[in-house]
Amino acid sequence: MRLILLAALTAAAVGCGCKPAATSQGPSLRDIEVFKPDSLPGEKAKLVLAGTELPVEVKRRMDGNEVVIELWAHGEVVQQERYLSTKDAFNLAMAGGERYDAPLPLLKFPMNVGDAWEWKGQLSAGDIHRTATAKITTSSAQVYVPEPETAVKVSVEMSLDSGAPTPAKRTLTFWLVEGRGVVKREFGAGSTREPG
Repeated sequence: MRLILLAALTAAAVGCGCKPAATSQGPSLRDIEVFKPDSLPGEKAKLVLAGTELPVEVKRRMDGNEVVIELWAHGEVVQQERYLSTKDAFNLAMAGGERYDAPLPLLKFPMNVGDAWEWKGQLSAGDIHRTATAKITTSSAQVYVPEPETAVKVSVEMSLDSGAPTPAKRTLTFWLVEGRGVVKREFGAGSTREPG
């Protein structure tokens, strides 16, 4: 009898065009002040450049409304990341020597882990400006800092107008931990910062 009832309900749902309920989204990020994505991710890190590991000291400073993360080795800055932190979003402003205009939102407040959005803007390096678009997706992931922590993983799939018939592709990935900021990031295969 139960089987007949279940079959009848399924047929009725299909007949009326009903769809199964969407799976629930991940945890909610309500407030930038609680998540603190602009925090110092740790004082030591490993910078991996084209497969070569370089231990670095991580320093954080403010430049107006931008959070500047500097990676130091042998008494000099070897790489710099800039993030724009507002009450509504945590944005990538500059990385790998390229400035993002408009800044690329990595987190939005409020949001649910699992949310996705799109971006359109320009990447500028000196006098060179390239139009770009990106799809940003968020998910939950574990990262070791050095103990396992739950992070918001932000994946950026970017297309750049390179002048060729097909756009150039680039992938950026960020792992953000509440109260610790960007603890790990990958800029394609060429540059990775991870906890040291």
